[in-house]
Amino acid sequence: MVELAQQSAPTGCPVPMSDGKPCGRQIHPAPSDVDKQPVCLMHSRDQRKDAKAFRGAIDAILLRTSVFHRPQDHFDFRYFVFHETNFRGVTFAEKAFFGEASFIQEADFSGATFTQEANFGVAMFSDWTNFGKTRFIKEAIFTGAKFIQGASFVMTTFSQGAFFWGAEFTQRADFSIATFSHGADFRGATFANIASFDGAIFGRRASEDIDVSSSAIADFRFAKFLMPNEVIFSQANQEGHEKLRVRFVGCSTETVRFEDVNWHRENGRMVLQDELDLRANLEEASRHEQIAIAYRRLINNFEKSRSYDLAEDCAIGLMEMKRLDPAKFLFAGRLGPCYEKWPWLRWVGEHVSVTNLYRLASNYGSSYVRAFGVLALLLLAFALLFTLSGVSPNPSRNAGALAPAGLIHAVEVVTFQSPTRYVAGNGLGWMLEQVERLLVAAQVALFLLALRRRFRR
Repeated sequence: MVELAQQSAPTGCPVPMSDGKPCGRQIHPAPSDVDKQPVCLMHSRDQRKDAKAFRGAIDAILLRTSVFHRPQDHFDFRYFVFHETNFRGVTFAEKAFFGEASFIQEADFSGATFTQEANFGVAMFSDWTNFGKTRFIKEAIFTGAKFIQGASFVMTTFSQGAFFWGAEFTQRADFSIATFSHGADFRGATFANIASFDGAIFGRRASEDIDVSSSAIADFRFAKFLMPNEVIFSQANQEGHEKLRVRFVGCSTETVRFEDVNWHRENGRMVLQDELDLRANLEEASRHEQIAIAYRRLINNFEKSRSYDLAEDCAIGLMEMKRLDPAKFLFAGRLGPCYEKWPWLRWVGEHVSVTNLYRLASNYGSSYVRAFGVLALLLLAFALLFTLSGVSPNPSRNAGALAPAGLIHAVEVVTFQSPTRYVAGNGLGWMLEQVERLLVAAQVALFLLALRRRFRR
Protein backbone atom coordinates (compact mmCIF):
# COMPACT_ATOMS: atom_id res chain seq x y z
CA MET A 1 0.00 0.00 0.00
CA VAL A 2 1.36 3.43 -1.03
CA GLU A 3 2.44 5.51 1.91
CA LEU A 4 0.57 8.81 2.01
CA ALA A 5 2.24 12.14 2.69
CA GLN A 6 -0.40 13.25 5.19
CA GLN A 7 0.69 10.59 7.73
CA SER A 8 3.39 12.98 8.88
CA ALA A 9 1.78 16.13 7.58
CA PRO A 10 1.39 19.38 9.50
CA THR A 11 -2.07 20.74 10.21
CA GLY A 12 -2.01 23.11 7.24
CA CYS A 13 -0.12 23.69 3.98
CA PRO A 14 3.25 25.29 4.79
CA VAL A 15 3.90 26.86 1.34
CA PRO A 16 4.48 30.63 1.73
CA MET A 17 2.07 32.83 -0.19
CA SER A 18 2.67 36.36 -1.47
CA ASP A 19 2.23 37.83 2.02
CA GLY A 20 4.98 35.57 3.37
CA LYS A 21 2.58 33.54 5.53
CA PRO A 22 1.84 29.81 5.10
CA CYS A 23 -0.99 28.84 2.80
CA GLY A 24 -2.88 27.05 5.59
CA ARG A 25 -5.14 24.94 3.39
CA GLN A 26 -5.86 21.31 4.26
CA ILE A 27 -3.12 18.85 3.29
CA HIS A 28 -3.80 16.90 0.12
CA PRO A 29 -3.29 13.10 0.47
CA ALA A 30 -0.67 12.71 -2.27
CA PRO A 31 1.74 9.78 -2.55
CA SER A 32 4.94 10.48 -0.62
CA ASP A 33 7.09 10.38 -3.77
CA VAL A 34 5.06 13.12 -5.53
CA ASP A 35 5.53 16.16 -3.29
CA LYS A 36 8.76 16.96 -1.47
CA GLN A 37 6.69 17.89 1.58
CA PRO A 38 3.01 17.52 2.41
CA VAL A 39 1.10 20.34 0.74
CA CYS A 40 -2.48 21.26 -0.12
CA LEU A 41 -4.49 20.50 -3.24
CA MET A 42 -3.48 23.80 -4.86
CA HIS A 43 0.26 23.22 -4.41
CA SER A 44 0.39 19.47 -4.99
CA ARG A 45 1.93 18.00 -8.12
CA ASP A 46 -0.30 14.94 -7.84
CA GLN A 47 -1.68 14.21 -11.31
CA ARG A 48 -4.67 12.45 -9.74
CA LYS A 49 -5.85 15.40 -7.71
CA ASP A 50 -9.48 16.40 -8.10
CA ALA A 51 -9.65 18.80 -11.06
CA LYS A 52 -13.20 19.87 -10.16
CA ALA A 53 -12.22 20.73 -6.60
CA PHE A 54 -9.14 22.58 -7.87
CA ARG A 55 -11.22 24.65 -10.28
CA GLY A 56 -13.74 25.35 -7.56
CA ALA A 57 -11.00 26.74 -5.35
CA ILE A 58 -9.79 28.96 -8.22
CA ASP A 59 -13.31 30.27 -8.81
CA ALA A 60 -13.68 30.96 -5.10
CA ILE A 61 -10.52 33.09 -5.20
CA LEU A 62 -11.80 35.03 -8.22
CA LEU A 63 -15.20 35.53 -6.55
CA ARG A 64 -13.63 36.53 -3.22
CA THR A 65 -15.40 33.72 -1.35
CA SER A 66 -12.33 31.65 -0.44
CA VAL A 67 -11.68 31.55 3.31
CA PHE A 68 -8.02 30.74 2.65
CA HIS A 69 -7.37 33.72 0.41
CA ARG A 70 -6.01 36.54 2.57
CA PRO A 71 -4.91 39.40 0.21
CA GLN A 72 -7.55 42.01 -0.41
CA ASP A 73 -5.83 43.82 -3.27
CA HIS A 74 -4.82 40.92 -5.54
CA PHE A 75 -5.48 37.31 -6.49
CA ASP A 76 -2.77 35.10 -5.00
CA PHE A 77 -1.81 31.99 -7.01
CA ARG A 78 1.78 31.76 -5.83
CA TYR A 79 3.37 28.30 -6.24
CA PHE A 80 0.05 26.85 -7.44
CA VAL A 81 0.39 23.75 -9.63
CA PHE A 82 -2.07 23.86 -12.55
CA HIS A 83 -2.65 20.55 -14.32
CA GLU A 84 -5.46 21.97 -16.43
CA THR A 85 -5.48 25.68 -17.07
CA ASN A 86 -8.42 27.30 -18.80
CA PHE A 87 -8.66 31.03 -18.20
CA ARG A 88 -9.91 31.65 -21.72
CA GLY A 89 -11.89 34.90 -21.81
CA VAL A 90 -11.66 35.37 -18.03
CA THR A 91 -11.51 38.91 -16.67
CA PHE A 92 -9.19 39.41 -13.71
CA ALA A 93 -10.68 42.38 -11.88
CA GLU A 94 -7.78 42.62 -9.41
CA LYS A 95 -4.02 42.19 -9.62
CA ALA A 96 -3.12 38.59 -10.41
CA PHE A 97 0.02 37.06 -8.89
CA PHE A 98 1.16 33.77 -10.46
CA GLY A 99 4.71 34.02 -9.12
CA GLU A 100 6.57 30.69 -9.38
CA ALA A 101 3.39 28.82 -10.32
CA SER A 102 3.69 25.66 -12.45
CA PHE A 103 1.49 24.97 -15.47
CA ILE A 104 1.84 21.25 -16.18
CA GLN A 105 -0.48 21.14 -19.21
CA GLU A 106 -1.08 23.90 -21.75
CA ALA A 107 -1.91 27.21 -20.11
CA ASP A 108 -4.74 28.90 -21.97
CA PHE A 109 -5.16 32.61 -21.24
CA SER A 110 -6.34 33.48 -24.75
CA GLY A 111 -8.81 36.36 -24.80
CA ALA A 112 -8.38 36.97 -21.07
CA THR A 113 -8.30 40.49 -19.69
CA PHE A 114 -6.10 41.62 -16.83
CA THR A 115 -7.57 44.92 -15.71
CA GLN A 116 -4.80 45.34 -13.13
CA GLU A 117 -1.20 44.14 -12.91
CA ALA A 118 -0.43 40.60 -14.08
CA ASN A 119 2.61 39.08 -12.40
CA PHE A 120 4.10 35.75 -13.48
CA GLY A 121 7.57 36.20 -12.02
CA VAL A 122 9.84 37.28 -9.20
CA ALA A 123 13.06 39.29 -9.50
CA MET A 124 15.78 40.13 -6.99
CA PHE A 125 18.45 42.68 -7.92
CA SER A 126 21.78 43.01 -6.17
CA ASP A 127 25.37 44.14 -6.59
CA TRP A 128 24.94 47.63 -8.03
CA THR A 129 27.77 49.63 -9.58
CA ASN A 130 27.65 53.42 -9.63
CA PHE A 131 28.96 55.87 -12.20
CA GLY A 132 27.86 59.41 -11.47
CA LYS A 133 24.08 59.40 -11.25
CA THR A 134 23.76 56.12 -13.15
CA ARG A 135 23.48 52.79 -11.34
CA PHE A 136 24.27 49.69 -13.38
CA ILE A 137 22.78 46.31 -12.50
CA LYS A 138 25.62 43.85 -12.02
CA GLU A 139 23.62 40.86 -10.86
CA ALA A 140 19.96 39.88 -10.97
CA ILE A 141 18.14 36.70 -9.94
CA PHE A 142 14.86 35.82 -11.67
CA THR A 143 12.48 33.04 -10.65
CA GLY A 144 9.19 32.92 -12.50
CA ALA A 145 6.25 30.77 -13.46
CA LYS A 146 6.98 27.53 -15.32
CA PHE A 147 4.97 26.67 -18.43
CA ILE A 148 5.77 22.99 -19.02
CA GLN A 149 3.59 22.73 -22.11
CA GLY A 150 2.38 25.48 -24.43
CA ALA A 151 1.27 28.88 -23.19
CA SER A 152 -1.41 30.73 -25.13
CA PHE A 153 -1.91 34.45 -24.53
CA VAL A 154 -3.49 35.06 -27.93
CA MET A 155 -5.53 38.30 -27.93
CA THR A 156 -4.95 38.66 -24.19
CA THR A 157 -5.24 42.19 -22.87
CA PHE A 158 -2.88 43.43 -20.15
CA SER A 159 -4.35 46.77 -19.13
CA GLN A 160 -1.62 47.45 -16.58
CA GLY A 161 1.88 46.06 -16.12
CA ALA A 162 2.67 42.52 -17.26
CA PHE A 163 5.62 40.89 -15.49
CA PHE A 164 7.15 37.61 -16.65
CA TRP A 165 10.43 37.86 -14.72
CA GLY A 166 12.27 34.57 -15.01
CA ALA A 167 9.29 32.76 -16.56
CA GLU A 168 10.16 29.48 -18.29
CA PHE A 169 8.36 28.57 -21.51
CA THR A 170 9.33 24.99 -22.34
CA GLN A 171 7.08 24.70 -25.41
CA ARG A 172 5.40 27.27 -27.65
CA ALA A 173 4.72 30.68 -26.15
CA ASP A 174 2.08 32.47 -28.18
CA PHE A 175 1.48 36.18 -27.54
CA SER A 176 -0.02 36.88 -30.95
CA ILE A 177 -2.23 39.98 -31.07
CA ALA A 178 -1.76 40.43 -27.32
CA THR A 179 -2.02 43.98 -26.01
CA PHE A 180 0.37 45.20 -23.32
CA SER A 181 -1.02 48.66 -22.63
CA HIS A 182 1.69 49.49 -20.11
CA GLY A 183 4.43 47.37 -21.64
CA ALA A 184 5.73 43.94 -20.73
CA ASP A 185 8.69 42.84 -18.64
CA PHE A 186 10.26 39.55 -19.75
CA ARG A 187 13.59 40.05 -18.00
CA GLY A 188 15.36 36.75 -17.44
CA ALA A 189 12.58 34.74 -19.12
CA THR A 190 13.50 31.56 -21.00
CA PHE A 191 11.89 30.70 -24.34
CA ALA A 192 12.99 27.16 -25.12
CA ASN A 193 10.83 26.77 -28.23
CA ILE A 194 8.69 28.86 -30.55
CA ALA A 195 7.79 32.34 -29.32
CA SER A 196 5.35 34.41 -31.32
CA PHE A 197 4.70 38.11 -30.82
CA ASP A 198 2.91 38.35 -34.15
CA GLY A 199 0.83 41.52 -34.16
CA ALA A 200 1.48 42.17 -30.47
CA ILE A 201 1.03 45.72 -29.20
CA PHE A 202 3.34 47.10 -26.52
CA GLY A 203 1.68 50.39 -25.67
CA ARG A 204 -1.47 52.36 -26.29
CA ARG A 205 -3.02 53.98 -29.29
CA ALA A 206 -1.10 56.96 -30.59
CA SER A 207 -4.31 59.02 -30.48
CA GLU A 208 -4.37 58.79 -26.68
CA ASP A 209 -2.76 61.46 -24.53
CA ILE A 210 0.57 59.78 -23.80
CA ASP A 211 3.22 60.95 -21.38
CA VAL A 212 6.51 60.07 -23.10
CA SER A 213 8.21 59.52 -19.76
CA SER A 214 5.78 56.71 -18.99
CA SER A 215 5.64 55.12 -22.43
CA ALA A 216 5.12 51.38 -22.55
CA ILE A 217 8.29 49.34 -22.96
CA ALA A 218 8.97 45.75 -24.00
CA ASP A 219 11.76 44.62 -21.70
CA PHE A 220 13.66 41.51 -22.80
CA ARG A 221 16.90 42.14 -20.94
CA PHE A 222 18.75 38.87 -20.31
CA ALA A 223 15.89 36.84 -21.77
CA LYS A 224 17.05 33.54 -23.27
CA PHE A 225 15.88 32.58 -26.75
CA LEU A 226 17.10 28.98 -27.04
CA MET A 227 15.66 28.73 -30.56
CA PRO A 228 16.02 32.34 -31.73
CA ASN A 229 15.17 31.52 -35.35
CA GLU A 230 11.73 30.44 -34.05
CA VAL A 231 11.09 33.76 -32.30
CA ILE A 232 9.09 36.23 -34.36
CA PHE A 233 8.10 39.86 -33.94
CA SER A 234 5.87 40.43 -36.94
CA GLN A 235 3.92 43.67 -37.40
CA ALA A 236 4.45 44.57 -33.76
CA ASN A 237 3.11 48.00 -32.78
CA GLN A 238 1.66 48.78 -36.17
CA GLU A 239 0.37 52.17 -37.22
CA GLY A 240 -2.13 53.72 -34.83
CA HIS A 241 -0.17 52.69 -31.74
CA GLU A 242 2.92 53.84 -29.95
CA LYS A 243 6.14 52.89 -31.67
CA LEU A 244 7.94 49.91 -30.17
CA ARG A 245 10.31 50.79 -27.34
CA VAL A 246 12.35 47.70 -26.50
CA ARG A 247 15.26 46.66 -24.31
CA PHE A 248 17.47 43.85 -25.65
CA VAL A 249 20.61 43.94 -23.49
CA GLY A 250 21.87 40.43 -22.75
CA CYS A 251 19.43 38.90 -25.23
CA SER A 252 20.48 36.83 -28.26
CA THR A 253 18.75 38.42 -31.26
CA GLU A 254 21.03 37.51 -34.19
CA THR A 255 18.45 35.25 -35.84
CA VAL A 256 15.20 36.50 -34.30
CA ARG A 257 12.69 37.35 -37.04
CA PHE A 258 11.72 41.03 -37.12
CA GLU A 259 9.16 41.68 -39.83
CA ASP A 260 7.46 45.02 -40.41
CA VAL A 261 8.05 46.21 -36.84
CA ASN A 262 7.08 49.80 -36.01
CA TRP A 263 10.30 50.69 -34.18
CA HIS A 264 10.69 53.70 -31.94
CA ARG A 265 12.88 56.32 -33.61
CA GLU A 266 14.74 59.39 -32.40
CA ASN A 267 16.88 61.80 -34.41
CA GLY A 268 15.87 59.97 -37.55
CA ARG A 269 17.03 56.49 -36.50
CA MET A 270 15.77 53.40 -34.74
CA VAL A 271 16.96 53.43 -31.14
CA LEU A 272 16.85 50.88 -28.33
CA GLN A 273 15.27 51.88 -25.06
CA ASP A 274 18.48 50.67 -23.39
CA GLU A 275 20.30 53.61 -24.96
CA LEU A 276 17.59 56.08 -23.98
CA ASP A 277 17.73 54.83 -20.38
CA LEU A 278 21.48 55.38 -20.31
CA ARG A 279 21.22 58.89 -21.71
CA ALA A 280 18.53 59.72 -19.13
CA ASN A 281 20.73 58.40 -16.28
CA LEU A 282 18.04 56.00 -15.10
CA GLU A 283 18.98 53.87 -12.11
CA GLU A 284 18.54 50.54 -13.88
CA ALA A 285 20.37 51.56 -17.06
CA SER A 286 22.71 49.02 -18.61
CA ARG A 287 26.39 49.60 -19.29
CA HIS A 288 27.69 51.15 -22.50
CA GLU A 289 29.39 47.95 -23.64
CA GLN A 290 26.29 45.85 -22.89
CA ILE A 291 24.21 48.13 -25.10
CA ALA A 292 26.92 48.09 -27.78
CA ILE A 293 26.75 44.28 -27.84
CA ALA A 294 22.95 44.45 -28.22
CA TYR A 295 23.39 46.75 -31.22
CA ARG A 296 26.03 44.44 -32.76
CA ARG A 297 23.64 41.52 -32.57
CA LEU A 298 20.90 43.51 -34.26
CA ILE A 299 23.31 44.68 -36.97
CA ASN A 300 24.11 41.04 -37.79
CA ASN A 301 20.40 40.25 -37.85
CA PHE A 302 19.39 43.13 -40.12
CA GLU A 303 22.27 42.63 -42.52
CA LYS A 304 21.37 38.96 -42.97
CA SER A 305 17.77 39.93 -43.73
CA ARG A 306 18.97 42.77 -46.03
CA SER A 307 17.33 45.41 -43.84
CA TYR A 308 20.27 47.71 -44.44
CA ASP A 309 18.62 50.91 -43.23
CA LEU A 310 17.93 49.34 -39.84
CA ALA A 311 21.46 47.92 -39.79
CA GLU A 312 22.81 51.44 -40.35
CA ASP A 313 20.64 52.80 -37.55
CA CYS A 314 22.05 50.19 -35.18
CA ALA A 315 25.58 50.91 -36.38
CA ILE A 316 25.08 54.53 -35.35
CA GLY A 317 23.82 53.38 -31.95
CA LEU A 318 26.89 51.17 -31.57
CA MET A 319 29.24 54.06 -32.31
CA GLU A 320 27.33 56.33 -29.95
CA MET A 321 27.95 53.86 -27.14
CA LYS A 322 31.67 54.00 -27.93
CA ARG A 323 31.62 57.80 -27.96
CA LEU A 324 29.76 58.09 -24.65
CA ASP A 325 31.65 55.36 -22.79
CA PRO A 326 33.89 56.95 -20.11
CA ALA A 327 36.18 53.92 -20.32
CA LYS A 328 37.12 55.06 -23.85
CA PHE A 329 37.74 58.74 -23.09
CA LEU A 330 41.19 60.26 -23.46
CA PHE A 331 43.42 59.27 -20.53
CA ALA A 332 40.51 57.33 -19.01
CA GLY A 333 42.90 55.36 -16.80
CA ARG A 334 44.12 58.45 -14.98
CA LEU A 335 41.18 60.81 -15.35
CA GLY A 336 38.39 58.27 -14.67
CA PRO A 337 37.52 59.66 -11.20
CA CYS A 338 37.61 63.20 -12.59
CA TYR A 339 35.23 62.30 -15.42
CA GLU A 340 32.85 60.95 -12.78
CA LYS A 341 33.21 63.97 -10.50
CA TRP A 342 33.01 66.84 -13.00
CA PRO A 343 30.17 66.81 -15.57
CA TRP A 344 31.90 69.45 -17.71
CA LEU A 345 34.98 67.24 -18.04
CA ARG A 346 32.80 64.31 -19.01
CA TRP A 347 31.23 66.51 -21.70
CA VAL A 348 34.74 67.24 -22.98
CA GLY A 349 35.53 63.52 -23.01
CA GLU A 350 32.39 62.81 -25.06
CA HIS A 351 33.13 65.50 -27.66
CA VAL A 352 36.93 65.66 -27.91
CA SER A 353 37.70 62.35 -29.60
CA VAL A 354 38.28 60.79 -32.99
CA THR A 355 34.92 59.03 -32.63
CA ASN A 356 33.13 62.36 -32.30
CA LEU A 357 34.97 63.73 -35.35
CA TYR A 358 33.72 60.69 -37.26
CA ARG A 359 30.19 61.51 -36.09
CA LEU A 360 30.45 65.15 -37.11
CA ALA A 361 32.00 64.35 -40.49
CA SER A 362 29.52 61.75 -41.73
CA ASN A 363 27.35 60.50 -38.86
CA TYR A 364 29.63 57.45 -38.57
CA GLY A 365 29.78 56.87 -42.31
CA SER A 366 26.01 56.60 -42.67
CA SER A 367 24.99 60.05 -43.96
CA TYR A 368 26.23 61.00 -47.41
CA VAL A 369 24.28 64.27 -47.11
CA ARG A 370 26.23 65.30 -44.02
CA ALA A 371 29.50 64.10 -45.56
CA PHE A 372 28.86 66.18 -48.69
CA GLY A 373 27.90 69.19 -46.61
CA VAL A 374 31.11 68.97 -44.57
CA LEU A 375 33.09 68.58 -47.81
CA ALA A 376 31.57 71.79 -49.17
CA LEU A 377 32.30 73.60 -45.90
CA LEU A 378 35.93 72.48 -46.04
CA LEU A 379 36.33 73.87 -49.56
CA LEU A 380 34.78 77.19 -48.55
CA ALA A 381 36.91 77.34 -45.40
CA PHE A 382 40.14 76.76 -47.30
CA ALA A 383 39.06 79.23 -49.96
CA LEU A 384 38.78 81.86 -47.24
CA LEU A 385 42.10 80.84 -45.66
CA PHE A 386 43.91 81.02 -49.00
CA THR A 387 42.41 84.45 -49.59
CA LEU A 388 43.60 85.65 -46.18
CA SER A 389 47.06 84.11 -46.53
CA GLY A 390 47.49 85.56 -49.98
CA VAL A 391 47.72 83.83 -53.34
CA SER A 392 49.03 85.27 -56.57
CA PRO A 393 48.43 84.38 -60.23
CA ASN A 394 50.80 81.89 -61.77
CA PRO A 395 52.63 83.68 -64.60
CA SER A 396 52.63 80.49 -66.67
CA ARG A 397 48.80 80.13 -66.50
CA ASN A 398 45.91 82.37 -67.40
CA ALA A 399 44.23 82.81 -64.06
CA GLY A 400 41.01 84.31 -65.39
CA ALA A 401 38.45 86.03 -63.20
CA LEU A 402 35.49 83.64 -63.09
CA ALA A 403 35.71 83.08 -59.30
CA PRO A 404 37.63 84.40 -56.27
CA ALA A 405 41.27 83.44 -56.34
CA GLY A 406 41.08 81.65 -52.98
CA LEU A 407 38.22 79.41 -54.12
CA ILE A 408 39.90 78.59 -57.43
CA HIS A 409 43.10 77.66 -55.67
CA ALA A 410 41.27 75.55 -53.06
CA VAL A 411 39.63 73.52 -55.86
CA GLU A 412 42.76 73.08 -57.94
CA VAL A 413 44.77 71.94 -54.90
CA VAL A 414 42.38 69.09 -54.09
CA THR A 415 42.08 68.10 -57.76
CA PHE A 416 45.88 67.91 -58.00
CA GLN A 417 46.15 70.32 -60.95
CA SER A 418 49.68 71.15 -62.06
CA PRO A 419 50.65 73.79 -62.71
CA THR A 420 48.01 75.70 -60.80
CA ARG A 421 46.46 79.01 -61.85
CA TYR A 422 47.41 80.50 -58.49
CA VAL A 423 50.39 79.90 -56.21
CA ALA A 424 50.83 80.35 -52.48
CA GLY A 425 52.65 83.49 -51.62
CA ASN A 426 54.34 82.23 -48.43
CA GLY A 427 55.07 79.24 -46.21
CA LEU A 428 51.66 79.45 -44.53
CA GLY A 429 49.95 79.02 -47.88
CA TRP A 430 52.08 75.96 -48.63
CA MET A 431 51.11 74.43 -45.26
CA LEU A 432 47.44 75.10 -45.97
CA GLU A 433 47.78 73.25 -49.27
CA GLN A 434 49.10 70.13 -47.53
CA VAL A 435 46.44 70.21 -44.82
CA GLU A 436 43.67 70.71 -47.38
CA ARG A 437 44.80 67.74 -49.46
CA LEU A 438 44.75 65.54 -46.38
CA LEU A 439 41.41 66.66 -44.92
CA VAL A 440 39.48 66.87 -48.16
CA ALA A 441 40.76 63.49 -49.33
CA ALA A 442 39.60 61.95 -46.06
CA GLN A 443 36.22 63.66 -46.34
CA VAL A 444 35.76 62.49 -49.93
CA ALA A 445 36.46 58.95 -48.75
CA LEU A 446 33.81 59.31 -46.02
CA PHE A 447 31.34 60.66 -48.57
CA LEU A 448 31.89 57.72 -50.92
CA LEU A 449 31.68 55.26 -48.01
CA ALA A 450 28.39 56.74 -46.81
CA LEU A 451 27.04 56.72 -50.37
CA ARG A 452 27.92 53.07 -50.82
CA ARG A 453 26.50 52.00 -47.45
CA ARG A 454 23.20 53.79 -47.94
CA PHE A 455 22.58 52.43 -51.43
CA ARG A 456 23.90 48.89 -51.19
CA ARG A 457 21.53 46.08 -52.13
